[in-house]
Amino acid sequence: YKLFACHDGRPAYKRTKSPAGEERVLFYSKEFGDWDVSKGAQADESDILLYGGELEHHSVPLFAKNWHLGADLTKRGVNLSDDEYMPVTASLKCADGKVYKAPAVNPAVQKQGPILTDEEIEAKYKLVFDKYGRRPEPNPTVNFSFVIMLVMVGLAIVLAIPYMLVRKRSAQKGYQPVATSFAQVIQQSKKKQSGHVH
Repeated sequence: YKLFACHDGRPAYKRTKSPAGEERVLFYSKEFGDWDVSKGAQADESDILLYGGELEHHSVPLFAKNWHLGADLTKRGVNLSDDEYMPVTASLKCADGKVYKAPAVNPAVQKQGPILTDEEIEAKYKLVFDKYGRRPEPNPTVNFSFVIMLVMVGLAIVLAIPYMLVRKRSAQKGYQPVATSFAQVIQQSKKKQSGHVH
């Protein structure tokens, strides 16, 4: 088998010197975490002839254990249905004779990665807190606009109430000229209180 492609994040190998129509591919299955041999020139999870290392998630097939043979490759005396597999003793070797040792820890299974230092952990927490934990600073433009609006509403109320009172009294007592300024409203109010205006 010779490396020819990548499948599910692992190398995929194609059998060399296969007769026409009998190509074989050795590839990693992410779904089952094993290494499979399928019929055809491409990785095909629906037509598996042999698999090994189920749920072991090895980076290369050399370290896969517990191989199982499908019905297509068993002897005729063995009764297996299409979706049954028989355990077999098998091992893989490199064609050039090199021997590789399996890693002591398989990160895909053990979920072990590089350990962060205290400073790195603190930096990650700070990044998350700065991004999601803090409330946004109040916008000074919005606050200034709000203050201006409150002042304008207050002035409108202060000026409108005396004007409305004068207008109401004028309508009850007959026509009287309506004051147009705040000073005139105050002056007219004083005259009414002293009895000069009826």
